[in-house]
Amino acid sequence: MSIVSALYQHLRGDHEVTYHVGQRIGRSVVPQGTEFPYLTIQLLSGASDHYQGGATAYADSLVQVDVWARSTKTRDRIADAVRRSVDGFSGPMNTDAGSVWVHHCRATRADAEYPSADKREKPIYNARFDLTIKHAESVPVF
Repeated sequence: MSIVSALYQHLRGDHEVTYHVGQRIGRSVVPQGTEFPYLTIQLLSGASDHYQGGATAYADSLVQVDVWARSTKTRDRIADAVRRSVDGFSGPMNTDAGSVWVHHCRATRADAEYPSADKREKPIYNARFDLTIKHAESVPVF
């Protein structure tokens, strides 16, 4: 079970998040023409913890969650919902294939505006969360 799959299911199951974006949550990308607003999720990096005897069954992952909207007001409402859902989260993130135990999740946020090439369209507003997640992982047996 990957932390990205667990986070994906966690956000899809959060009623406050889905109130704003429905099921428009993509892994890295969304299909072209997807209606705004929406979220994208991607793993940026991950590292397993070790000690002298081997793997500890814990990992640290850096996961990016992006909010995409056509207004700052919508972006900020969704960003607040995402932050409330994940920042400080501890416990199981359940998926169809099981669950991942999250020990701690910390969110940092940065905002951006992307002007449209077509001046008739509104700009795209983005809130990017970098989530530092400490979680359990399976240990390979050799």
